[in-house]
Order: sequence, then C-alpha cells, then structure tokens
Amino acid sequence: MLKSFVLKSPLMEIHFINYGARITKWLITRKNSKGELCTVDIITGYDHDEDFIKGDKYFGAICGRCCNRIEKGSFQLNGKQY
Repeated sequence: MLKSFVLKSPLMEIHFINYGARITKWLITRKNSKGELCTVDIITGYDHDEDFIKGDKYFGAICGRCCNRIEKGSFQLNGKQY
C-alpha cells in the first residue's frame, strides 16, 4: 500500500512516499524578483504519487535496489564491530 508523508518547517516542505523513499515534492519559500514570498517546487517528478510506481523504478528514489541489504555487510563504531 502506497503511503505519503510530509516533513514541514517554516521555510520548506518535503513530500515523500514509502515506495523507495521517493521524494515527490520539495517546496521552498523564497523571495521572487519583486521581493514577495513565493513557494517553489525544486524536485523534478510526476504529478501524482501513483505515477512513481508506473514510471522508472529508481526515479526520485533515495534508496537503491539493495536498500541497505548487503550480504555480510559490517562496520566498526567506537571499537565495536556491527
């Protein structure tokens, strides 16, 4: 099931979906040439969330096809092996 999420701050808003953690919309507030505040979407993408599933499978995704599932992957942090 496709779910949509939004992170908001006073000057920006990021919309993403749970399908590959795709960013679907990134709105920023800035001043235009007349000095007026306006909202601008800085992400290239589809108009509807469902289109991300139908289109290119990695378009807009912040996770690749491995999704951090690398066989025998490990790292060391503060002297401890994970």
